[in-house]
Amino acid sequence: MPNGFPKTYVITAAQGAQNPYHAEKYGRDGSKGRPHAKLIRNIEKYVADRRNASLEICAVPGSYVDEIELHQDLQERPEIRMDRAVFSRLEGQRRTEQARRDGVRDSKDHYFWRDIPDTAYRGTLERLNSKMHLVSSPTPSQNEDPLTGNLDLAQIYVGTSVVFPHPKQRLKPAPKNLSGKLPRLVLTTGACTEPNYNTTNSRGARAARNHQYGFAVVDIFSDTLYFPRIVPALKDGSFIDMGVRYSSGQGGRKVKTNTLVLGDLHCPVHDPVTMEANLEMINFFEPDQVIIHDLFDGRSVSHHTWGNDIERMLLAEEGHADLGNELE
Repeated sequence: MPNGFPKTYVITAAQGAQNPYHAEKYGRDGSKGRPHAKLIRNIEKYVADRRNASLEICAVPGSYVDEIELHQDLQERPEIRMDRAVFSRLEGQRRTEQARRDGVRDSKDHYFWRDIPDTAYRGTLERLNSKMHLVSSPTPSQNEDPLTGNLDLAQIYVGTSVVFPHPKQRLKPAPKNLSGKLPRLVLTTGACTEPNYNTTNSRGARAARNHQYGFAVVDIFSDTLYFPRIVPALKDGSFIDMGVRYSSGQGGRKVKTNTLVLGDLHCPVHDPVTMEANLEMINFFEPDQVIIHDLFDGRSVSHHTWGNDIERMLLAEEGHADLGNELE
C-alpha cells in the first residue's frame, strides 16, 4: 500500500516507579513500577516480526500522581512517551529535588533515589490516521474501570476512535454525535511494568489484583481504515494474538484455537459482509468448535412488536410477518 501503509502500532503503559518518599511512608518495594523484562522481550519480538511496526511505551502514574519518573531501566528507551503536562510536572520535581539537595529548599518530598534523571520524553498525543488517535488521560492508575467518564474522548478528538495508556484493559464503543457509518471506539492498553499501588487501602489492593499485563495493537491500513484490539498477557509475560503465541522471547508459534464465538446472526436479516468475515475467521483460526448465538431472528413472532401496528405493517411489507416465510 502507498504512503507507508500498512503500519502497526503496539502500545503499552509503564507505571512510574516507587519514589523514596512513598517508600519511607509505606515500606520500600523495589518491584513497584519495575519493567516486566520477559513481557517486554516478547513484545519486542512481536514488533520485530511485523513489517513497519513500532513500539510505544507510554508513562502513567504509579501509586500516586507524584510517582511520575519511570524505573531506571526504562528511562533511556527511545519508545517512551509522556503527556506534556505530566512531563512539565516531572521537570518541576527535578528542580525541587535539586534545590532540596543543595540546601536551598526545605521539602519533605523526596522524588528520586540517587541520580536526578535529565531524560526528555516524547509527547503521548499522536494521530495514527484520520480516524484514530493515541491520547493521554489523567485517569488514576488504580481506577477499576478507566473508561468511566472517558467515553467523551472520542468526541473531543473530532469524533475519532482513541486509545490511551492505562494498566487496565478496556474496549467500548463511544456514543456518536457526528456523521459516519461506523462507531467510535475507546480502548486502554494494559501495562508492561510490575504493579505499583498503595496496597494499604482497599482501592489500591483491588487495583493490584486487577493489574493487567499486555498491550493494544492498532493496525493502520489507510488514512481511514484501522483495526484496533487489546492483547492481554499472562504473569509469565507470554501472550497470544491472532492465534500466534509469544513466550520466552522466541518467535511466534501458531497455537490451536479451541473455540470461536460469533456475534448474533439474526437470520434472515443478517449482514452478508459480516457473514463473509465470520467465514474468513473460521477458515483462518480453524477452531475445534464454533459457538453461534441468536441464529434465527424470529421477528415475525417477536414480543417486541406485539401491539405495534406500524411495525407489524412494515414487517408484512417486507414479507417477515409470517413465521413460515421467515423460516424459509
